[in-house]
Amino acid sequence: MSQSLQNYYTYELIYGLFGQNCNNSGCHNNIDQAGNLDLQGDGSSLYQKKISVYNDLFFQKASNSASAEKNEYLVYPGDPYRSYLFRKINNGLASGLDLGPNEGDAMPSGQSPLNNKEIELIRQWILFGAPIDKTVIDPAIIIDYYDNGGFNPLTFAPAPPAEGEGFQIHAGPFFLPPSANKIIEHEYYSKYSDLLKEASEIVSIETHMSNYSHHVILNKYADNEAAQVPYGLRSNHDYSNTEFVSGTQYSNEWKLPEGSAFLWNESTELDVNIHFVNYSHDKTVACEAYINVYTQEKGISDNIMQSKLFSYQDLIIPNDGETYFFEEEIFAYNTYPINIWAIQGHTHSLGTDFHVYLMDEDQEKGKKIYDGGCPQGVTGCQFENFQYDHLPTALYQPYEVMGEHGGLIYEASYENNTDKEVRFGLKSTDEMMLFVMYYTIDSSEKLLIPVPVDSFTTSESISVFPNPATDQISFLLDKELSGAVDIRIYDTRGQLQFQEKRFLNSEPLNVSLEGIQGLLNSGLYLITVSDDQQLIAKEKLIIR
Repeated sequence: MSQSLQNYYTYELIYGLFGQNCNNSGCHNNIDQAGNLDLQGDGSSLYQKKISVYNDLFFQKASNSASAEKNEYLVYPGDPYRSYLFRKINNGLASGLDLGPNEGDAMPSGQSPLNNKEIELIRQWILFGAPIDKTVIDPAIIIDYYDNGGFNPLTFAPAPPAEGEGFQIHAGPFFLPPSANKIIEHEYYSKYSDLLKEASEIVSIETHMSNYSHHVILNKYADNEAAQVPYGLRSNHDYSNTEFVSGTQYSNEWKLPEGSAFLWNESTELDVNIHFVNYSHDKTVACEAYINVYTQEKGISDNIMQSKLFSYQDLIIPNDGETYFFEEEIFAYNTYPINIWAIQGHTHSLGTDFHVYLMDEDQEKGKKIYDGGCPQGVTGCQFENFQYDHLPTALYQPYEVMGEHGGLIYEASYENNTDKEVRFGLKSTDEMMLFVMYYTIDSSEKLLIPVPVDSFTTSESISVFPNPATDQISFLLDKELSGAVDIRIYDTRGQLQFQEKRFLNSEPLNVSLEGIQGLLNSGLYLITVSDDQQLIAKEKLIIR
């Protein structure tokens, strides 16, 4: 394979490999069609022949019954490891893809196998969705990796779950070239379907990744939301149509506590987000990760595990070496107590500490339940050692319990000694402030479907005046609204004390409530404004 081929669409190069290795007499030409597969193509022009071969491969079942039983395709876009074509020519490049006794011989038949660079070109084409009219990789980077000492920092391939006990997702590899002047990094997303034969409980998620990985995140598509998302590695993602499942910065296993499990239906579709950085200045690095998902029969667990990612995106960290603190409140409008099983924080390199608190009755910081500088995230350690790239996971057994209408407060600190201001962003040179939480909902019934929290939300700020209030209050929201809104006042126990519907025009919200002194006792309250979709604003209110 020559470095001069970068101007060709990748599929053209692969079609050329078919012509050199697969179209011999008795093989996959348009006369013999061994295995009912024509890799020469039908048509009067070369273009028509290329299209014919492509259409016979892309998302097409193999005639081999053993492959078909595995739900493989000749080319499964985005997943070479479920592509019968790749498994036939793999020749040991990727482990765990040995052909079974009824799957025929390795290809090409009767001649030398393809070399690793040629096999890799086919793998990369499939990984990036097997397009017909795009260049998905410069062949020069494959040549550099295989001829000039490129390396894969993930030194082993984990075995998948046993038959009937789950499935494995193998994401990648993609390649990052070296640079002597800057850090090279990239973040990809990839959709995976046809994973479960029936609705199942997920009891463990095991992730294997190298120390060149920034993170691996598993998201689940909402029902019927994945159809418009293409298969294959892509650089963009619409978070509005997926929900967070799990994430990690290093290899680990989320083994859920006994009696709890995620619940996925048989049509579940997942999206894997992998972010890698090449720390080498002179070597191309291969970037890949494995996710093993372990399952059990639906209906065994008493409680369904749920997960949520919280992110504060208004980070602005000046480059003056000072310590800056950021904080955000999260309100949970839940009608059952929430049992928190695990929390893991996340910052980038400027982070110096990370804490999570349960709210107390006054919606202030109560019990500290997570400290990113302490081993296992356990609070109160004598000597803190904050390592941003290895923040601990706190596991709570027994659970940390958040009462009805509770909340969380999370905070982080940062020091910026670089040569520029840093803000929130997705690159490793940007900053982040987020944490993930795994929890169950406390219910007296055995759960067969998830019971969701009504909402976890942060909100716009709202100006309340006078505050403290006596016989009336007004509040102003710096946001244009129209239509109906619901105004509520809660006491410190989360009990609803006042509610009123108002209809607004496009002007900023400015509402007076008269006679409130006769309705509420003196004390601290929470006032909220919401529409039929979400909480819009909230603020503390003192009544005298």
